[in-house]
This record gives sequence, C-alpha cells and structure tokens, in this order.
Amino acid sequence: MLHAVRVIVTAPLPVIRQRLEARGEDYLKPEHVERVHGSYMDLGTRLGYYFISTHQGIDDALIEAFILNATSHREDTIAIR
Repeated sequence: MLHAVRVIVTAPLPVIRQRLEARGEDYLKPEHVERVHGSYMDLGTRLGYYFISTHQGIDDALIEAFILNATSHREDTIAIR
C-alpha cells in the first residue's frame, strides 16, 4: 500500500503580516492574524500535514526527510522516488 506525504508550503507569520498590511485585508483584522495562523497550523498538524516555510526552501535533503518520516511511522508504507 502506498501513502502520500501531505505538505503545506507557507510563509512565516511575520511575512504573512507584512503581505496583509501591504495589500490591505477586508475580512481579517490585524490583531486576529496570529490566532488564525496558529489555528491553521494546529489543524494541519492534527491532519498529518508537514509544513515548509517559503524561507526555508525545498531541497533534496528536505524531501528525503519527509519520505523517511512518513515511512518510519507505518510498516506498510513504501518510499518511492
């Protein structure tokens, strides 16, 4: 059986704040940004997603770490590349 590794690529909170301030936000108040971001991260973590910061970048070592982590939790998982 093959399993997927679910990844969400997101910017760090300070960058998100900066982008919202620069473009203007109609629905989300600045004082709520941290709470919404935290809830988003918590939900993603509970659902088994991995998060990559856009400032971290994606390289082969990071991909290998995801595959290794995913395969180490399930005996029936096969790492494919």
